Amino acid sequence: MRIGLYIFIVCVCLFIVSACRTEAGGPVQTVLTDFGLRPKPEGYTTISDRVYQELDKIGEAELKRLNQAGRLGTVAFQQDGVRGVFYKQVKVYESFHPVDVRPTSTRTNDPVSFLGYIQYHYRMYRSPGFATRAEAQAATADLPTDEEGIETYRYSFNSGGTWTGAAGERVKNEM
Repeated sequence: MRIGLYIFIVCVCLFIVSACRTEAGGPVQTVLTDFGLRPKPEGYTTISDRVYQELDKIGEAELKRLNQAGRLGTVAFQQDGVRGVFYKQVKVYESFHPVDVRPTSTRTNDPVSFLGYIQYHYRMYRSPGFATRAEAQAATADLPTDEEGIETYRYSFNSGGTWTGAAGERVKNEM
């Protein structure tokens, strides 16, 4: 009885070993490479690497979109003694750089599989002071201020590493 069990176990092991043997570059080799159990061949890129490379293109497009969305700016009021002045302020995004790519889950039916993060650097510009809100709104905010900052936005990617096309979602915590 025990000899039959041993023979069965040996046959199952031989079957598994022969089933897992694939040609170079097959699925087993890819999985072993992704988990760091095999060295990466020359030119090999993971999906995370491809998503990170895609963040540069997204950053350029989103930089334009963010500046276009904020081009009208906001009107603010500054108390100046007894009277006050209205001025227009605009946030101008000047540069960006990709920060991180993170997988979201291991479920294959999840529509979002990777999240990419981009930091945008901005500077605030303002207009001269005006007596009325309407004058300030019509003015051009072209005087640079000392106020600068960084905002981080999150972008969604599917399991193949393709951007979903959705606008970035601002992240409150700095990376």
